[in-house]
Order: sequence, then structure tokens, then C-alpha cells
Amino acid sequence: MTPVWFVIEGNPVRQFYSDAAALQYMDPQAARHAILQRVGALRADVDGEDPNITLELANTSGEASALLARRPPVGSRARLMTPAGQVFSGIVSEIRLGRDSASISVES
Repeated sequence: MTPVWFVIEGNPVRQFYSDAAALQYMDPQAARHAILQRVGALRADVDGEDPNITLELANTSGEASALLARRPPVGSRARLMTPAGQVFSGIVSEIRLGRDSASISVES
């Protein structure tokens, strides 16, 4: 399986991953967090909806809340990456923090 990771261009830049195989491709200068649980399907509506994707992060110990609640990166640039390069890019449009997981929505 190809490793994927998610990058939010903020201050600081944050990278989220689940598979340690992604570490060798990630920027070693940016913060790295092993809490990526799921990457949703790329969605686009034929009626003109902007392409978008939702990512799920672990939050059972409050790790996503600690990273995202104080200064939510809504409006920040974001990229979904693989070793071959960028798969999707857009703007963080929504963050939802739950007890066990958090979701980040990104629109193109």
C-alpha cells in the first residue's frame, strides 16, 4: 500500500500520517503527527460542487484537539501527498472535533 500523508500549511506546518513508511518522504523540518486514521474519497458534484475531501484524525486521547482547537487552521492551504507527489490540494474549510476522532474538510 502506498503511504499517504496530509500537510496543513500553517504556522507551524503540520504533517499527519498513519503509516511510518511515509516518514522517509515527509519534510523533516515540519511537525509530524501519527494520528491520520482515514482519507475519504475525493468528491465532486456534477452540479458544480467544488472538489473536496475529508480526512479523519485520531482524537481518543485529545491529540487532535490539542493541535487544532486553539488556533484552527480553517482557511489554510492543505495538500494530500504520496511518494509520487501531490494528489489533492485545497483550503481547509471545516474542522470537527469529536470525542474519539476529528475530521478536517478540504475544498479545492
